[in-house]
Amino acid sequence: TGVQTCALPILCWVCLGFEEMRENHTADNIQDSLINIIETWNLTGKVIGISHDNAANVTNAVRNLQERDIYSSPCAAHTLQLSINKGLENRMCSHLLKLASDIVAAFKHSPKRTNALENKISELGQKKLCLIQRCPTRWNSSMDMLMRLLELRPAIVSIMLDRTLFNTKTAKKLEMLEKDWEYCQILVKLLKPLQLATTVLCYERQVTISMVIILHSFFDI
Repeated sequence: TGVQTCALPILCWVCLGFEEMRENHTADNIQDSLINIIETWNLTGKVIGISHDNAANVTNAVRNLQERDIYSSPCAAHTLQLSINKGLENRMCSHLLKLASDIVAAFKHSPKRTNALENKISELGQKKLCLIQRCPTRWNSSMDMLMRLLELRPAIVSIMLDRTLFNTKTAKKLEMLEKDWEYCQILVKLLKPLQLATTVLCYERQVTISMVIILHSFFDI
């Protein structure tokens, strides 16, 4: 008897063009640029789809190519990113993320506070970890920031109570109430499945377009 294995298809990519567009970035001009690249590389009739972000001009440019049997495939990861960012604009979420970001900044911009935090982490016997600042263009960095704050909560709270490091006014401004910490836990719990979906959709060496419907069904959205 023999054992057959079925390897997942490996995604390969090659850059065929990297061109400056001196004209206005209209759908028509982007479409002409795409056609030029396709014809230059003798790929007419061989391209069946183009993946792209959700910018209106790019989306319209690719949709205009359907008459050439080239179909639009919006990037699912980018669509997910936009959807999550929209959700994080909720008043409670935006307040929480702003407060968390300000706390991280207060430590990262002060070597003295950072050193005190590191010492407190060691004193409490916790794993040596650094605070994470969020990046506006990467929603999952917001989740990473909240998770790290929750992990280091005892050390952070202890240092922020030290009035030689945080004066009363600053400490009051950056204070996280118990309900804020609870909201952090809830938000992280909500975002974790979306982080998994983002990770799957962003594989660089495997084709993931077939996973979109599966993930859509998984989240029942």
